Order: sequence, then structure tokens, then C-alpha cells
Amino acid sequence: MNNEENFISIIYSNYTIISHKDNKHDLTLFFFMGIEDKRDYVTLFKNFVEILNITSKIKIKVIIPHLPEILFPNDEIMRAWYYYKDGEGNSIPIIPNLDQKVFRVLNKENDERILNLIKNEISLIGTSEKIIIVGFSMGGRYSQLLLNKLNAKIGFILLLKALPLEYSNGLAEYNMTQEEVKLNKYYLHVSREDFMVHIDKSLYFSEKTQQLGFDLTIDIDDENKHKVDANCLNYLQSLINKYYIANPKF
Repeated sequence: MNNEENFISIIYSNYTIISHKDNKHDLTLFFFMGIEDKRDYVTLFKNFVEILNITSKIKIKVIIPHLPEILFPNDEIMRAWYYYKDGEGNSIPIIPNLDQKVFRVLNKENDERILNLIKNEISLIGTSEKIIIVGFSMGGRYSQLLLNKLNAKIGFILLLKALPLEYSNGLAEYNMTQEEVKLNKYYLHVSREDFMVHIDKSLYFSEKTQQLGFDLTIDIDDENKHKVDANCLNYLQSLINKYYIANPKF
């Protein structure tokens, strides 16, 4: 596949853009990777959007925000969207036990920068409903937090092998009303044998999320790898087909 002739990728300090050479597009997809994720997503999404363009003539622009660096007290540097503090104020990169009482710490400057990037893209493309948000692993949870703050109806949000947020604690800490909860359609794709995101935890948090009124659909495959694989991209393609390609209103 000779996508180098049809697509360009531009790497900025905080994000990378993949677009058609003519700079025209019908949709914009924001992809958020997982903690310390070093996969070549540029090549992955170049291939994905070219196949979609060949089969459906639809043009998609992909924006991949870069993971910010986080310095922990032990001088360890990690790339992650956020980190946690336990009850004693100690910083930890992930939750060792999901029942542990912790507090999520976000990078507000980075969050605002990405939110402004999304809002700018909405202005360029003309409507928030042509925006798709996809997040893998920690990027899935982070993308939910961003969507909570965005307060706009997008095309859809897809979480890949991620645990839904702990909405079991209620909506107050997320500053969400029931109207905002029902604003968007959520999808979750998980692997039954994923060694990182266990299916029982995914289903548990998904049920809590649904009980609060979120429109969440779950898709499960039988793989065991914690990565964005062909099953993930096939599911994403099916959603794009449903919302845009097969939608006469699009």
C-alpha cells in the first residue's frame, strides 16, 4: 500500500496529524494512546484511513496527541495522561488495586491544550458531530474525562481495551448533569483474555456506568493481547460505517 503518495503526517511538539495531501476531510478522529505507549500509530492509522477512503471515498483526518511526561517523587519519568495519589499523598502511576482509595491528578495545562485542539477542529469541520474520539487503555479513560469537559455532542466515543471511569462514585465529581450524560454514545471494545484489562472489571464498571444513564454498548472478542489490533480497527470501521457511510443524513 503506497499511502506515502496520498497522505502526509506532520509532527508538532504536542501532537501529530495524519491527513490527505489535499488537506480535505469529512471527519476528524482523535486517538489517545495508552501509558508509555511506543507503538507506531502513524503507520497504523495511515493504512486504516487509506483503506477506508478506497472502500468508501470518505476522508478522515487523524490527530494523535502526544503523551506528556510526568515526574514522580523517585525521579522516575513516565509518559501518561494522568497519575494517582493515594490516601497518604504518595504519587503512583497506576492503581495496583481497583478497590484502593486514590485521587486522580490531571495535567490541567495539557488538558486545556487538547480541548482547544478539539474545539478548533470543530470550528474547521463545521460541526462537533463529525468528531470521533478513540482511546486505548489509559487513553480510553482519559478521553472520557475530556469528553466530560467538552460538553458537546460528537459522532461517538470508542474505548479500546479500557476500563470505564469509576462512575460508581456518582456524577458529582465529574460535574455532569443527566442531560450531559445522555448527550453522547459510548462504545467499549474489550478482549476476553486481555492480561491487562480483565473482562470482569470491564463488565463491572460498564454496568455501573450504564446504571447512571450512559448509553454504552460493549463489544467483546476472544483475543488475549493488550494492543490495538485488527479486531479493534474492524470495530471502529463498523461504527464509522454505521454513523456516516450508511447514514443518508451524512
